[in-house]
Amino acid sequence: MQRIYQNRIYHWNGKVWLDRDFLQVPEKLAGELSAHYLDELLDPGRPDWMETIVHLRRAGEDLANRATLRLVARACRARLAVRPDESPTVALLSSALRHLGQPARAEEVTRAYLDPAVLTSRAAALCDLGLWEEAKKTVALALRHGGGKHALQVRGRIHARRG
Repeated sequence: MQRIYQNRIYHWNGKVWLDRDFLQVPEKLAGELSAHYLDELLDPGRPDWMETIVHLRRAGEDLANRATLRLVARACRARLAVRPDESPTVALLSSALRHLGQPARAEEVTRAYLDPAVLTSRAAALCDLGLWEEAKKTVALALRHGGGKHALQVRGRIHARRG
């Protein structure tokens, strides 16, 4: 992704900010770019917010990059402050927290939702916590509410653990 900041072009490669010569920028500038980019992500009028966050989450997970996952979590929290009932954002936040090694927090943010994607993320967090029976009940609920392939993957993880 390319962004212009203070009349200069920078690139986000899913892991770090790069300058126009594709060299990593200093940490202070990277922080400024991330803060600026976060504001852009949170623009309520931005039609591709969800698509962008999903892309960043995948990049963060694929690269095991904690900074990217923290950026996703910050963006999701800020978005939920404005749109608290946006279930896909809750699912993304939970996923980011799980991949940051915070399964208890990931489970906690999902408790008030019956959306299949949120239930699936909650079940995965419960697996991470070793709460297999509760995870089994939660993924079954996700599947009853229309959960798809990710819910089936979590159910497979539960059955593999028990088998």
